[in-house]
Formats: sequence, C-alpha cells, structure tokens
Amino acid sequence: MPEHSARGHDRTRPSYIFNPASRPFHPPCRFCGKANHRNSPSCGRRTCPGYVDTWLGDNEQRLFCNLKQWDGDVVMTTLTGPGKAELPWDEEHCAHRGPHRHRGPDGCRVLPLIAQQWNATAAARLSQLHKAAHQRTYRKYGKWSGRLAYGPEVHARGVVHWHIVVAFGTPFERRTGRFYIAQLHDLAATYDYGYVDRKVGRAAAGIAAASYISKYLTGDKGPKGLRALVLSGQAPERAVGVHRALTTCTRVTMRNLRLRRACWMLFRVRLDCSEAETIWAICRAFPGTELILPASDPSAEP
Repeated sequence: MPEHSARGHDRTRPSYIFNPASRPFHPPCRFCGKANHRNSPSCGRRTCPGYVDTWLGDNEQRLFCNLKQWDGDVVMTTLTGPGKAELPWDEEHCAHRGPHRHRGPDGCRVLPLIAQQWNATAAARLSQLHKAAHQRTYRKYGKWSGRLAYGPEVHARGVVHWHIVVAFGTPFERRTGRFYIAQLHDLAATYDYGYVDRKVGRAAAGIAAASYISKYLTGDKGPKGLRALVLSGQAPERAVGVHRALTTCTRVTMRNLRLRRACWMLFRVRLDCSEAETIWAICRAFPGTELILPASDPSAEP
C-alpha cells in the first residue's frame, strides 16, 4: 500500500508543484525593471518609459495611414466628461487662489482618485455608448460607414475627452453622421459622459483629422499629456481606435507595425505592413529558415 501523509496525499505520485527555479530567466528591463522577454533594450510594454514613445508613434502612424486611404470627407465631434457633480474638483489643489470659479485652464484639477478611476473606464464606456448610438442609426438608415476613428485628449482638469471622426462625404453619410452625433448627445449621460459637440463644422479630408488627433498623442510631453497618463497607468485601455474596414484594406495595424519593425531589425529591409505580414507568415510556416538577401551579382545563386 502506498504511504500517505497526514493530509492524505500519495507520496509515491510525482509532484506537479511548480518550481520557480525551472522558469527561464529573463533579464530586467533597463527602463522599468520588469522582466524583458524580448531581445531588445525595452520590454515592449506601453507603460515602459523606453517603449511608450514607440507605442504612441505607432498609433499616430496607424491613424495617418488609415484615414489617408478614406476617399471621402469627414467631420469630427468632441465627447467630454461630465460636470462637477460626477467629477468633483480638488479643493486643496487650488486653495491658494482663494474663493474662485473652478476651471481647468486656470490650474484647477479633479480629485486625483476620481480622475484616475474615470480615465481607466473611459474607453469601455465609450465603446458602450458608440454601440448604442450605432444601433439606433442602423435601425433608422441601415448600413452606413459609421465612426471611422477616435483618439483621446487629456483635458486641463486631468480627465480624458475624445475626438471622434465620422464619415461625412456623400449626402447619405451626412444624414447618418448628423443623426449619429445627435444620438451620442442623447445617450451621453447614460454612460457617464457630458457635453457632445453637435455643431458640425466644415468637412475635411481624413488626413486632416488624423493630423489634429495625432498632435495630442505625440505632441504633448507635459505632465497632463497622454504619455504621462500611460506611464502612470491611468490611460484608457484602448486609447486609439480605427474602423476595421480601413485596416482591412491597408493592413496598417499595431501588430503589423511591430512586425515591420522586426523585419527591419532582422533583415534591414523597409517593407509595407502587408508585405511584413506575408513574410512573417512564411517564417512561421517554415521554422528554422532564414531570408537571404540577394547577392550583389544578379546572376549569382544563393
């Protein structure tokens, strides 16, 4: 009979307890100190100081490349956070000014804990708000181009608000776009949002909208910029979004941008995102193979 311990476990069976010593060693990242699973100086996390600028640059390029391919005009609307009832001001932060009206541009800030919690859930609530407004528009008009992209901007009071790009080229897109923006306004309070800009301005090309949004991604290096929110872990989980219809045509996605950068580091060739995706698929299909660059002599065989 097998021996049993006091707890009734069979000592003759092999032990499946995980041994930390058997875990492969990954050196710490030189920037953030976390485990670095990559063969590069930074660990590749967006919250790493050595990688955050690369992550923001990829998002900027994703916006430009995809919206540039949109052959129609677009408009933008702005979705802001709620008022002081939901986002109370930090009275101690600006107490030195004496009695005054709280305003973000004047240096007033929302309570840090409240702002952090609101920013962390902003992307999820934006997704729910968009889904509800999109369903209303679809029921009224049928299939439409919809929201093409969105990006964040950090308001002076310390909370995120969104810039949303809507197709606005054809007469049908103008009708559906106005209706969609109106639905965002009607549903905003339900999802803990505030003001929605319903004054549709002059339509512009998609690349102009990308240029406007991208300056808030890579241009603001201050303490209240998106970079600072990312490093502090307060940035929305999905800060920048692009419609799948655009990325399906261009193949400019965050994954393919990383693959293109990897192809440059490995093979020193500049590729489009679609080309990098194909080459990477070939390398995965035939593990152990290497891509050999052509010789200087065209007639030479590899």
